[in-house]
Amino acid sequence: MKMSKTLLTTGLLLTATAAFAQTEKPLSCKTLRHSKLVAVDEEDEHRFVLIRGKKHIEYFGDKKRYIKSNIKWTSDCSFKATMTECTVPNFPLKVGAVMLVQFDEYKRGVWHGKVTIGDESVPIEYVNVEEKKKDNK
Repeated sequence: MKMSKTLLTTGLLLTATAAFAQTEKPLSCKTLRHSKLVAVDEEDEHRFVLIRGKKHIEYFGDKKRYIKSNIKWTSDCSFKATMTECTVPNFPLKVGAVMLVQFDEYKRGVWHGKVTIGDESVPIEYVNVEEKKKDNK
């Protein structure tokens, strides 16, 4: 009798653990396809990234200095951006440069990921200010 209670309890614990583990939702990045992103460490909201479907524009301080790119979404949470125009003086990349942007976590209102250009990657953290505006309504 004790053995059957132990097996039953163990079975229930394993079932509950498996059910809990399956309730974790996969990351969805659909809101990023139409977004205004501000870097977490950026104090000036005048420097931001706009994503509008297949277009990417990063503004630097004012709307006169910017980088424009065409986007090809490679998955729900990643895209390749090919630079088509740049008005930022002395910018190290040239028109035609390709960057891979990948978001892998959304935690406490912050999108975490990385940008890869060539063989170099840097971590990124952004807040989608358009998402915040929707939440506040």
